Amino acid sequence: MQPEKFRFLAQSVKEAYQIIAAELAGERFDLEPEPETLPEDQVISVIVGAVGNNSKGRIMVEMAMETARRLTEEMNGEPFTDEFEMYLFLAEFANIFSGKAITKINNTYKGVDLRLTPPAIFTGDKMEITTPSIQSEIVFFKSESGVAKLDIGFEGE
Repeated sequence: MQPEKFRFLAQSVKEAYQIIAAELAGERFDLEPEPETLPEDQVISVIVGAVGNNSKGRIMVEMAMETARRLTEEMNGEPFTDEFEMYLFLAEFANIFSGKAITKINNTYKGVDLRLTPPAIFTGDKMEITTPSIQSEIVFFKSESGVAKLDIGFEGE
């Protein structure tokens, strides 16, 4: 993928993440200049795929389980009665900010026609999720709830 186009894709995703986090959870997530590591235990990741004409990729948000709980409870306005509800809220959060970014990308690059895949949720200890052979950018955001890692990867034209 052309570097200029990839930079635009990555920037669109980062901006959408910050806007939607502020709107839904009332939290400001600032870019961390120095990558901060996530706790090794109890991490949750949500991956949303994007497929289109000659391009495909994925957007992954990863955070500590406690950060996810705080973020989604802010969105919900109250604590959850079970963990499954938290997963649903986090998946919807990822779907919303990914959709916002994809809309901007499709409006700018006519013919790309990216479409989202349903979110997939992974939880566990000491997880590592990689997608080899695609161009990607990893950024970290920090808020009052904690640190979130955003991994944006695309390939194609």
